[in-house]
Formats: sequence, C-alpha cells, structure tokens
Amino acid sequence: MKDYLSTKQPLAKCQEIIDEVLTSTMPFFSWLQIQQQAGSPPIHLSLDKIQLPLFLALWGNQAERVFTLYAGNNRQTERLHHTIRTWQSTIDVKDNWHFVSDELSEQEVSGLVVSSLSQTYHRLLAPHAAGAFLLPVSLADKHLPDPAAYAAACIQLHAGERRPLPDVIRRITAAGYVRTAATPEPGTFRVRGEMIDIRPPAAPAITITWHRQDIETITSGNGSSRRQHRRRTLPPAAFPAQTVSWNKLLASYSAVVPADRRRTPAQQLIIYNALTPAAAFPLRSANNPADVCQTSDPIVLANNVDRTRRFCTQLGIAAPHIITHPLARFPIALAGTGRAFVTETALLPPLDDSPPLTPADGAALVAELTAGKPAVHADHGIGIFEGLAARTIEGHTREYLILRYAAGDTLSVPVEYAYKVTAYLGDHAPMLHRLGGTIWRKAKAHATHDAQRFAHELLTTAARRQHNQRPSYRIDPEVETTLVDNFPYTLTPDQAAAWQDICTDLSAPRPADRLIVGDVGFGKTELAIRAARHVLANGRQTAIVAPTTLLVQQHSDTFRSRLPEEASRIALLSRFTSASEQAAVRRGLADGSIGIVIGTHAVLSPTITWHKLGLVVIDEEQRFGVRHKEALKKLRDNVDVISLSATPIPRTLSQALTGLKSLSVIATPPPGRQEIDTKLTRDNDAVIAQALAREMARGGQVYVVAPRVQGLSATARRIEQLHPDVRAVIAHGQLPDEQLAAAMEKFDTGQANVLVSSSIIEHGLDIPRANTLICLQATHFGLADLYQLRGRIGRRQQQAYAYFLYSQQQLTDMQRQRLAALTEASRLGSGWSLAQRDLEIRGAGNLLGREQAGSVSTIGVQLYLDLVRQAAIPLAAGSIDRNEININLPLPAAIPPQFIADTAVRTDYYQRLARARTTVEIEHLLNRLTRTYGPLPPETVNLAALLLLQHAAAHAGVTAITSRHITPPRDNPYDKITVTACNIPQLLGNISVLGQWSVAGNEASLHVPAVTKDTVKVLTSSLFTIAIKA
Repeated sequence: MKDYLSTKQPLAKCQEIIDEVLTSTMPFFSWLQIQQQAGSPPIHLSLDKIQLPLFLALWGNQAERVFTLYAGNNRQTERLHHTIRTWQSTIDVKDNWHFVSDELSEQEVSGLVVSSLSQTYHRLLAPHAAGAFLLPVSLADKHLPDPAAYAAACIQLHAGERRPLPDVIRRITAAGYVRTAATPEPGTFRVRGEMIDIRPPAAPAITITWHRQDIETITSGNGSSRRQHRRRTLPPAAFPAQTVSWNKLLASYSAVVPADRRRTPAQQLIIYNALTPAAAFPLRSANNPADVCQTSDPIVLANNVDRTRRFCTQLGIAAPHIITHPLARFPIALAGTGRAFVTETALLPPLDDSPPLTPADGAALVAELTAGKPAVHADHGIGIFEGLAARTIEGHTREYLILRYAAGDTLSVPVEYAYKVTAYLGDHAPMLHRLGGTIWRKAKAHATHDAQRFAHELLTTAARRQHNQRPSYRIDPEVETTLVDNFPYTLTPDQAAAWQDICTDLSAPRPADRLIVGDVGFGKTELAIRAARHVLANGRQTAIVAPTTLLVQQHSDTFRSRLPEEASRIALLSRFTSASEQAAVRRGLADGSIGIVIGTHAVLSPTITWHKLGLVVIDEEQRFGVRHKEALKKLRDNVDVISLSATPIPRTLSQALTGLKSLSVIATPPPGRQEIDTKLTRDNDAVIAQALAREMARGGQVYVVAPRVQGLSATARRIEQLHPDVRAVIAHGQLPDEQLAAAMEKFDTGQANVLVSSSIIEHGLDIPRANTLICLQATHFGLADLYQLRGRIGRRQQQAYAYFLYSQQQLTDMQRQRLAALTEASRLGSGWSLAQRDLEIRGAGNLLGREQAGSVSTIGVQLYLDLVRQAAIPLAAGSIDRNEININLPLPAAIPPQFIADTAVRTDYYQRLARARTTVEIEHLLNRLTRTYGPLPPETVNLAALLLLQHAAAHAGVTAITSRHITPPRDNPYDKITVTACNIPQLLGNISVLGQWSVAGNEASLHVPAVTKDTVKVLTSSLFTIAIKA
C-alpha cells in the first residue's frame, strides 16, 4: 500500500484521494449536461442519502439552473443543505445552493418579517434567477407567488431618468417597504433630504440621490467598496397575491428528485411526468462502512484521530490513513475505482458531545455564553463576550475569555476563572460598564444586600424542614417489583435517575422538597405514582394537587389504572365531586381508609383532617393562585413534597438553581416520540382548512383553543364551515359540570373530532388520536401556557402539528420574542430551556419577586442567583470564597482547538469545569471529556490541576498562590512561589514537603527550579490535608 501521508501534508493528501475518486464521475456529468442541453425532461436519479449530497454539490456547480425537490421534511432538507455546503468547500466549488422551506409564514409573505426563508423566495422569483434551490418535497402541493406578478411588482430605477422623489416613495411603499427613521433593515427605507436609503429583502442596501426631479445617482456599498449603477431593479418587499403551482416553475429548471418517499397525487404528477430511466451514479456507498475499509485503499476522515484509531483497531482495520477533516461529522462511506474514503461518523457509534445535565451545574443551566452577547464579570461588570483567544505569556500559551467593555476596554479572563463570567439575562439591553469604574461596585453591593435578604427567607423555610424529623420510608422490594412488572414501558435513563433521587429522599429521616422538570409526556406522573404507592405501603397518605378539574380527572384515571389493587383507597376531590362524596372522602382521610387523594385546591383546605399525611405531589404549581401557594408553603414544612413541571415558575426555578431545592431533570424523550411540527402564521381560513383536512384524512382529532370564553360558539361554527367532516364540541371552565363532562366524554370517545375550548385543556388531557392544535390569538397567552397547550398533542408516535395564529398586523417585541422562542423550542424536552428563556423575556420583575427586580435587572439573573447561593450556603470554618482567591502559576492551561474544534463546546466545558462545586464534579467532567474525545492533552490536564488547586486553596483558607520567574545575574534562573494566607504557621507543616519556605507576615515563599504540574499536585494534596484536619 502506498504511504501517501509520508510524502504530503495529510490534508493535501486527503484532497488528492478525494479528487481521484471524484474524477470517476466526469463521464456521468458529461452525459447529464448533454441531456440538459438537448432539452430533455426532468431527470430522475436513484440516489441514497450518502451519494445524494456529493452529487448535488457537483451538479449544482455545473448546471446554470437547477431545481431540486428533495423527498424529505424541512429538517432533513436543511441537514442535506449543510452537508452539500461542506462538500462544496471540500472540493473547492462555488456555494450556489439555496435552501427553501415550506414554512414561510404570513409575516414573511406580507413583508412584516424578512427572514432567510423569504430572502430565498426573492432569489427564486427574481427574473433570470440562477443558482441551485433545495426544497422539501412537500412544497409540490403548495403554490408559489406568481413569478410574472412578482416581476411586474419590481421597480426599475435608472440614473438620469425623470422620476420625482415623492413618486418613488409612493411606489416603494406600495411595494411593501416600510419607512423608518433608523438605518434600514431588509424591507424598509429611510428618507434623508433629497436622498433615499433602501434595503431590499435579499440584496445589499442602495442609496438613491436626486437633483431636482431627476434621479442623479444609484449607489451601493460603503467606503472603498462603494459602487455606482446606471440601473437597478428593486424587488417588492411583500410577495404578490397571485400564485402559481410549483410544476409551472419546473419548466425552466432541471429537476433532480430522489426516490423512495410517499407522495400525494400532486407530487407524483410533478415527479414522474416524462422521466427518463434511472441513471447509475458511478460512486457506490456502503451499508457497512468497515467493508469499504477492508476492500479498498481507504482514508478515514476524523474529528478525533486517537479515538478513531482505537476503534479502527477494534474493527480489525489495519493502519488506515486517518486525518482530521470537516466532512468527518457526516456519515459518509464512498468508493470508486480502487479508492475510498470513510468518515469517523460512519464508522463509530454516535457520541453525545454535550456535557451532562446535572443539578450541580447550578446557574450554568440558565444560559450559555454566546459570542457577541452581553456577559457579566463578577468583579468588573457587564461587557460583550467576544469569544476565546490564545495568549502566550513568558513562553506559556493559555486560552482566555475575552470581554469588551465601554470605551473600547478589553478584559482577558483566564479560563480557570471562567466561573466569574456569566451570560447576562435581564429585561432590557444593558449598559456596558467601564473597567475600573465605580458604578459596578455600587450596583453589585446593593444586589448582594438584596440577595442576602432573599436567601434568609429561603433558608428559614429550609431550616424548619431540616429540624422536622420523620421515620424513614422503606422501599419495599415486592411493591417495587409489582410496579415495574405492571408498567408497559421501560423507564428512560433520566426517569430512572429521577426515581433513584426520589427513593433516596424517601429513605432519609427528614422530609424532602424536590422539583422534577420534564417535558409534557416524558413520564413525570409515573414517578409520582410509584412514590405514592411506596408511601402508602409505609402507612402514610399522599395528596396529589392539580390546578384543573380535567387534570384531576386524568390523574384519577391514571392512578386507578396503574394501581388496581389499591383502587378502593384512591379518591377524587374536585367540583365534579358531589357533597355526599366529598363528605365520605373527608371521613376516609381522617380515619386513614383513603390513602391517596387527587384533587384541586380543595385538597388544601384547612378543614380537612389527615390521618397521616406523608407526601404532597404538586402538578404545575405555576397555575395556582397566591392564596393556594401560601397553603402549599405551610404543608412544605412537615411533609415530603414533589413538584412536577414542564416550565417551572421563576421562583421555583431559582430555588432549584441555587441548590435550595432538590432538582431532577427528565430530558430524554420516550422511544419513538417525534418532534411537533410548529408553525407561526397570521390567522386565515386557508391555513385552518389545510390543518383540518390533514387531520380528518387520517381519522384524527383537533384541538382549537381561544383565549376567551366569549366567542367560542362562533369559533365552532367557523370551524364546521371549513371542513364537512368536522364534528365540534365546546368546553370551557364556565360550563356547568354536567355539560363539561359530557363534552369531554364525546371528544374522548371519538363522537366529536374537534374540541373548541378555552385554555382549560392546557393540563391533563391525553387523547392519543388528537394530534393537531390550532391556537387562535396566540399573542394573548403566556409562553408557558402556549408550551403546555402544545403538549396536549404529539404524546404518541404519530407526527403532530401545532398552529399558533395571531390576528394583528404587527407584533410587539415581547410577543415576537415569545412566539419565536416557542417555535425555536420544538426539540423534544425543551420545556426546561423554555422556562429559562421565559426568565429573559419576562424580565426581572417576574423572576423572584418585585423586591428583587431592580437588582436582577442591574446585574443579570445568573450572577444574582450566584449571590443568593453564596449567601444561602455558608462557608465552612476556615474556608474562603473562591472569588477571593488569586492563583497565577506559569502552566499552559487550555482545552486546545485540536482536541475540541468547536469554540462553543470548548466555552461550555470551560464554564462547567470552572463552575463545578466539588472535585467529584470536576472528575466527572474530565471522565466525560476522555470518553468523548480521547486522552486529555497536557494543557487540559494542567487546567484540571489548577482548578483542583483553587478548591484546595478555598478549603484551606489560602487567598493567593502566585509565582514569579527570576533570573539572577550570577546564578541559575528559578521560579519564586508565594502563598498568602492568614494561617501561615498551620500551612507550613503541610507544604514543607516542597522545600524550605521563607515567612514574612501572611506570606510564605519558596524557590523552585520551575513550577510544574507536579508542584501543583503536591500543593493541592497538602492544602486538602489541611482542610480535612480543620
């Protein structure tokens, strides 16, 4: 085998092999060009998911006008687009592909919002459009704004022509442009005297000047790049109302359509009309990538060479050529004539690059540092996080977090101090501080005082709970076995971890207060059932408290179904319960014959007498009123409490993040669950009719939700008129109990297929056939409400659709942020992140309470939570705050880009390592790094050593460990280590193992030939020994 890598640079050799493989495709593309020039009909190719991106990268570069229908959904098509672009950069061809989505909203069509999607439509519709367009096949069923009408709406401008300024303003306003006083954004214009600045939706801004009634100049660009134009075509900002079908647009494009997908009749008409026989693509792909490596001369493209080499050895692949390459992230295994290349992703089992989500991550859960966004340094205030940068000082290279402050000041923060830097979350764009100014010191001092008061309030409740002893609960193995055997599914990993947390709480001799955060349908109720059953087995009672009667009924049905042997001891208490039944339930709670009661706030009544209440489960606490929350507070002192939530209220969230409330996170979706297809658009009958038709065609059911009870009848009539098969019922909280129960019964049994309701369905309904949600006037709901409403659908394996409709022409900034956050949070398990996003959108006033609003707004949510935690968790005797420690030792400390190339992932690991509260957490993260990326580089080992030294110094009461390199005129150079602490005599007995120290006041110094990782290791061990003795 020829040793390619011995004669060339690896990347160059990789390119040579790729070029060699691609050369075999030249005759094939020559044939395709001949077919296109001869005016042949659309070309049908049978390509698999590995061949397709490479083919499209090559063909899109050679053909002048390409139109591709890709048989997949939006996300699949977008991923394909990303793969194509990476291929094009690899084979050095121009990137001329445009991704077109089928989710162009009404805002984008009307020009109210200009997005990358609408920009692509503008490119596609422009006269003589060139380029390659990638679309999901679902667009074949839809209509496109008419290209002829679009061309007619374009405005032709010529320098020197007579066209008065007012006429042009009227024309561009009619074309959908909005006048503004600020620098124009896409779709807007600004008038400055005899001049217009205008920004088309998919083109650079242009400036038009007048001399009297004539257009004098048309220019674009700035400074040295400024260009003058004799003529310019200005596209409309909004699309015309006239539409045409996609197949009409196909006439002027080459169509490349991958096969093997189900299609509607309209799609079949376009795809299969006069197609040529399938042609064979000369590069073959392998189902088993290891086979390619065994039978060809392969090169393996990797992200992590060491890890890939180890795995190849395990597969028995002898000494493959392995190099790092951008294509490594894609699953590729292609072979041509005697040459092949395979990627790490195709060979290796999938990796989870994200660090684990644990309660100990604390405020790091709230927000990630993002380049270009505001960040807060605990000592210096608010600046802009610019990213990471390497600095070489005294011959040692380290990585730093870069913050930009007012007046152009820049701060470089060593990565081991990354815990001092947090993302800013507040209710407005913050003012940047000046380095060394007094404003920040005063603001932080005020916030620290507020945080201490707030922490005292939280600690008072926590202290009462700690003093309240109770007998430990026994987790009966027989009861557990029955629960497991009767559960039709297997707990997800996150569910299993949360259940272990609950078992630990129940086994302790004092009541616990735990928050379980998990997306709707992720299995929180199952954990509550198991906890209640074990509490019942120990002779105590459980109260399940839910905010609505529907949710109470749902829980009652679920509990009785899961615990049939205890069904007689499970009772329901809500407004659906008659007076005589309520009296019987109260007697049963008093004498202990009822072990589990499920109810609304009626369960919280002080008139109820409990036999032995042991556990309270609170479902969606954010839905309870102030008076009911006060009753819950009183219960918390004496019994175990489990709170279940998909989007916890800010106060509960803050307690979890500061460590004062135990936290379990269920982020793993059940197997087979699909993400909900979420669309945001203006209210119109066509959208609703389409949604109804899709669901009716598959025999499903639809929720239609409106914010106000008044008008639900009119809404029901409107829905019935939009589809002949609709059988609608109405449900809302003001209906008499019998009517509400009857309506829900009809929908539950399938007698009705559309439920028109208020937000009463937000919690509790689990109807497997209901997989479409239409939410009218979505701007009238809160973010958590919208998220819960969407959670009513998609709870099984069928694809679900959510439509959030609004009626007004313009959205406020907060409405836009809220709806954008919801559409962005389509990933399964995103309720936790959505709660954090809500903190940012709603602002400080709703975070922890009005008393804390000013402080949170001034210093940011995350730093405020840090201050609360510091105040709430007092330091051990002799310890000091890590924020007060200065460690400056000349060791190269970093996570090198060669180890983790992604800057965002490196930043995240820096923060998690620096913010780790225990050495166990540091070790856990280091093990995670090793498993994911391979053996740790020396710089990362040094970083870990410095972080461990920080913890040891804090526990031992050391305030500073620094070193200075000294070069005497007549002696060998050395490093002088200085340790500063108030207990120097006590320290000397432990750190003397390093040598003879000199003492001066609170400082001890030592001369060593050079500071090494071994020096740091001995110091760390010695200081931890002091902490243990203390």
